[in-house]
Amino acid sequence: MVARCAEAGMLFRAGTPFLVEGETGTGKSALLAALTGAAPVLKVDCATMGSTPEDQDVLRPILSQARVLSLLSDTSEGAVTVLLDNLSEMPSEAQAELRRFLDELEAERSEGAPRLRVVGLSRQPLLDAVAERRFRDDLYYLLAGARISLPPLRAREQPEVLAQVLATKLAGRRIDLSAEAAALIRAHPFPGNLRELRTALECALMTAAGDCLTPVDLHPTSIARDAALTAAPAAQVPRLSYDEATMIRDALTSSRWNVSEAARRLGVSRATINRKIKLHGLTRPS
Repeated sequence: MVARCAEAGMLFRAGTPFLVEGETGTGKSALLAALTGAAPVLKVDCATMGSTPEDQDVLRPILSQARVLSLLSDTSEGAVTVLLDNLSEMPSEAQAELRRFLDELEAERSEGAPRLRVVGLSRQPLLDAVAERRFRDDLYYLLAGARISLPPLRAREQPEVLAQVLATKLAGRRIDLSAEAAALIRAHPFPGNLRELRTALECALMTAAGDCLTPVDLHPTSIARDAALTAAPAAQVPRLSYDEATMIRDALTSSRWNVSEAARRLGVSRATINRKIKLHGLTRPS
């Protein structure tokens, strides 16, 4: 992932048009935000464009505005970026207009430092759209001569390490994960990728009282819900060693030993919690 980000930075600084592909939530927009910084960005959501000749009139003024802004920039650091989101869904009429624009941009790039950049984002492999004749092959090779592919979270090694770093950043203090919480994160497929992970951690941190997230803190999130739904086929999902005593202790710790709050988090009565405390010999730390 570090190598992909470094490659994207190199292409961006060179002013080469390039394509960033990845599933929803893999961090495409975040990567571009980090690259552009405070420089102006003109975003076009191709998914909102219809298949009519009038779509050229939607794209043309945006490209013209980008060209004007680029003339006002005297450094490559302040270069204007045209961001084409959901590029695979751009209608054919707009593709023709974009092709003319890129031809002009290529001629200008050969004359000096780039002051206008074009970056495309796509949730699906753009080459599939070319094969289905929904996207022009000549335009594809102009845009995707350089291509950055961001992997889904389920394909990354040790997602719990990323979760710990992200939780620490969100909380503004060091946050650790219990072994059981880390196992839940490793077992989750994360269809929403980084966006889903961030949302789950934000939810967990809102109720967590301590500096270590446990399955109790993850209970209201998609991570724990999906684990409960898929727990039946034991051959497919690893069994997590999370006994009742540990669960009760984690709930009490994360609620600062507020028995009523711990009961609410576990979905049981206060009397049940008190009975379990005595059964397992749990004591409040001094």
